[in-house]
Amino acid sequence: MTAPAPISTLPLRRRRHSRWPVIVTLLIALGTVALVTKVIQSRPQPTPAPVAELVRPPKVVAPPAKPKLPANNLSSTLLANKNKAPLPKPVAQKIPALKAMPASEVSAVFNQATSVLRQYFQSPSDETLHKLVRHPEETMPRHREWARTRRIVPAVPLQIGPQFGVSGSMLLTGVKLNDGSLRMAALEKTNQGYQLDWESFSAWGESRFVDLAQLQPGKTVLMRVTIKPSSATPPASAAGGASFTISHPDERTTLAAYATAETLERTPAGRSLAKASGGMFTLRLAVNAEDVKSGLARIHEVVATGWLPDLEKEAALVKE
Repeated sequence: MTAPAPISTLPLRRRRHSRWPVIVTLLIALGTVALVTKVIQSRPQPTPAPVAELVRPPKVVAPPAKPKLPANNLSSTLLANKNKAPLPKPVAQKIPALKAMPASEVSAVFNQATSVLRQYFQSPSDETLHKLVRHPEETMPRHREWARTRRIVPAVPLQIGPQFGVSGSMLLTGVKLNDGSLRMAALEKTNQGYQLDWESFSAWGESRFVDLAQLQPGKTVLMRVTIKPSSATPPASAAGGASFTISHPDERTTLAAYATAETLERTPAGRSLAKASGGMFTLRLAVNAEDVKSGLARIHEVVATGWLPDLEKEAALVKE
């Protein structure tokens, strides 16, 4: 028998197909594209609009009219008076930011000032205390009366500083007391060394909150307080005025008070209080029969912004 032949290595012949159908299809497609292009180009084109019509100026809208404030509103009163004459800028008794000084002087200046504070905390004799405080002739009688019912520091303070600010001859630093409260101490550099401004450090005033109701008609008392606006309604006699909440570092309760528009406009510090959201102010308070009924103390005068004393101004107000 003959063995089967291996797989043939001869080339295979494939059946050839006609190319005419493909050529016809391409010709039809090209004709269709040409016909569509001609139709599109034959359509009428829209006339472009002038530039002035495309770029239109923005529409001007008149600003809304400002609402009219009621006649008894404090803001309207201040605005009306502002057009009459320019008001002087408020004189603020504040210690500005830290004054630049050589690094070699920083430690020496701070130690000189804090040594005065530490001597004060040691309850020195009147003779020594006389040398430690500013204007001792006025301060010493106040200090003796104050110490009978209030004592600022029952023991050595926890911390003095270390941050402090300098403005001219004044140095301001913080003092943290044993009860956790924080006081600001202002000291003035004099020929005799640094001296403590005791009035501002102690927030000295001529009365306590509880004693205000016992004031005689027409009498005023000077107080250093922290004050902020209140939503309470002032008495009818103070229409156009404003109400405030007053606090003091030695008082456990706050005090409700009011001021007339005339009082707030009378002094630069008063105008500052009318515009401020609160802060430290020196005030003169008074109480009359109507105030006792309303439960509000009356701010008779806004003496100063801050607690640093202006002895001449305070003395002049006492004589009035």
